[in-house]
Parts: sequence; C-alpha cells; structure tokens
Amino acid sequence: MMLNEQSSMRLLICEPDSDAAEHVQAAAGKLEAFIQPIRCFQTLFSLESYLADTVRGSAEVVVLSADFPEHKSYETAVRLWKMFPHLLILFTASDLSKTVPLLFTETRPYTPFGLLQVPFDDSALTKNLEQAIEAVSLNIPRCFILKTQFGLASVRFSRILYAESEKRIVHIYLTNGLQYDSYIKMDVLEEAMPQNFMRIHQSFLVNLDYAQMISDNNLVLSNSKSLPISRNYKSTLKERLFTLKGC
Repeated sequence: MMLNEQSSMRLLICEPDSDAAEHVQAAAGKLEAFIQPIRCFQTLFSLESYLADTVRGSAEVVVLSADFPEHKSYETAVRLWKMFPHLLILFTASDLSKTVPLLFTETRPYTPFGLLQVPFDDSALTKNLEQAIEAVSLNIPRCFILKTQFGLASVRFSRILYAESEKRIVHIYLTNGLQYDSYIKMDVLEEAMPQNFMRIHQSFLVNLDYAQMISDNNLVLSNSKSLPISRNYKSTLKERLFTLKGC
C-alpha cells in the first residue's frame, strides 16, 4: 500500500514492559507511514499528560497495554476516546482470556481497534499496525456496535469470517477464534455489512475476503471451514468471486 505524506501519522506506545515497548517500536519503525520518532511511555499518566498538551500532543494510533493493575488501562482508554473519538487503540495483554471479557465490560460502547498477545507474534503485530495505517488513511467505517453475550461489543468488519443463524440467535465467527452470539436478525446484519459480505444461504452470511474456492455446493474459507451454498445464490456467488478475486 502506497501512502503519501498526508497519510503520515503519530504512533504512541504505552507499555510497562520496556522489552515489549521496544518490540512494538522496532516493528512500527519499519513502516514508513508512522512519524519518527515513535514515542514510548511506561505509565498511563505520562501518556495522558502528553496527549493533553495541545501544542505537541497528538496521535492517531496508540498501542496500550491492558496489563496495568486495577483496570486502569480501560479507564484511560475511555477517557482518551471521549477526548479523541478518532483514536485507534490497539490493546496488548499477557492473558487474552481475561482481557477480552474486560474490554467489553469496561470500554463499551467504545471501539478497541485490535488485541495482541504478549509476547508478540511478529507477523500478527505487523499486520495489526498495517491495518491501523490503512484504517486511518482511508477514514472509513471499521466496525459496528452489536449486543452480544458479553454486552455491547464493537465488531470490526475485517475480523468477521462468517455469520450463521440458528433459530433466533446469530453466531458471528471472527478470524481470531472468538464467537459472538446475538439476537440480531440476519437480514438486519446483512444490511449493516459492507460490499464484500454476501449471503450464500438462508443461514449463512460470509466475508468474501476469506473465501478460497467453491467445492461442489460448498464455499471453502481460508481457515478450511466449508459452508453450504444455496442453489439460489450459487451463480451470483461465482460472479462476485470472479469480480473480487478474478477466479
């Protein structure tokens, strides 16, 4: 992705672990869109103080550790979102099983841009930073608010693999393995989705970015999941895949 100078943006890193901060800084330093130097903070107070400085304090993307004690990270994130609604916050955590429920409890209805496990997987870290660059440069809607089993959740379009309706519940499956359950109607969900989503069956709505191939009467996704295709949708699906992927 080519970005011009107007797409340059400021990244801030708030990590109590200096090794983790250096890891993020090194990965971000390889991406030309981020303005150098990339600033690092080891306390939440120093991060907020910097952003409160109207002369020098600015950022589009913040990498924020969720491991600060007493839920202070989430409280800080909400304050920052109230002051800077455009801010993309990428949370990091050493224990995702605890962090995911807390995010939806403590930050709702605001929007975590992403969540990364510490220690970092280099490819996942780079991919999340690149997605943040793209989201800022395009300035397009990235998510929608959905009532789930966790409460109100901000769901990123790009993270949805597919949705499946089962009786009165819609299950939404994400690329990171999480699943949201909601009483939203499938028709309503379909209307909220961008153009790369398509209904392939009465019970299935799919993100075609993750479609790999059509095998008989099934659509195979990038995670090898196979979903049934209704006869009424098959020809349209073939046309859409040809348009999107050339195959």
